[in-house]
Amino acid sequence: MARCRSRVEPPCLTDAEWLAPDAFETPGLLRLVHNLDRPLWAQMHEGLATPVDAVHILSRYFDAQPATLTRISKDVRPKKIVLWTQNAITTMTPAWFDHPAMIDHIASVHDCTVLDNHSCTTPR
Repeated sequence: MARCRSRVEPPCLTDAEWLAPDAFETPGLLRLVHNLDRPLWAQMHEGLATPVDAVHILSRYFDAQPATLTRISKDVRPKKIVLWTQNAITTMTPAWFDHPAMIDHIASVHDCTVLDNHSCTTPR
């Protein structure tokens, strides 16, 4: 069983032990980003070596048009894009399934159950 090596164990680790590091982590570049001055995506992908292996997006809510898929495909050229959403609640439109990344099987959509104030679980 993995245990958090810090002095204070975050409460989420009791529900998601896979988040706990297996060993002491070495100091690395960690930064908190916000969208007050610059868009989040611009900050998230700057400095990434491209192409990236995979991009995962978890959201119930999507814009009507899949501009996000176009932007991610162009900016980081991922080998795989995985969209996690909750069926019957999602705002994902049919336009997402007509996107070239979907047609070329680079992007895929996976259903998951998001429990408010809980963790995300994949149905079995």
